[in-house]
Amino acid sequence: MALYESIRSFCERVGVTAPLLLKWPNDLLLDGRKMAGILIETGGPADGRWVVIGVGANLRKAPDVPGRKLAALSEWVAAPDPQAVCHELAQQMERWMALWDGQGFASIRTEWLARAHPPGSRLAVQRCETYITGSFSGLDEQGCLLLTLPEGTTIPVITGDILLG
Repeated sequence: MALYESIRSFCERVGVTAPLLLKWPNDLLLDGRKMAGILIETGGPADGRWVVIGVGANLRKAPDVPGRKLAALSEWVAAPDPQAVCHELAQQMERWMALWDGQGFASIRTEWLARAHPPGSRLAVQRCETYITGSFSGLDEQGCLLLTLPEGTTIPVITGDILLG
């Protein structure tokens, strides 16, 4: 949420409404192509509780990666200074963490769903060499993706590469 809102704020500052979408679990799409991603590692309690969050965002240029559709923010607005993006991201992280602390995950989930691809979107979940296809049905109370299979059963997805389409 914080990354989405940070990028959106840079677009709004120049009057641009960029087509941003969240893709579970950790991608930010710009015009249907991956513009940014997040990796999170956690540990504890044996070695003390810790969280490391890594963010990669194509601000100026999207790399050429065969078979992948990637975007850069500079396709829509002048590429912002990376330090300015970090500053905005830190402010947004504080805002969203305060919301989580005050209202719990349900409020974050509602906001995430409002910024994600719509329910019913066709998805494929890739796990190693296996693909499971279905449609996006939201997120459960723990944040797992809900995938409705062709026969109508809905399953939670905890991990996997998600392909839209």
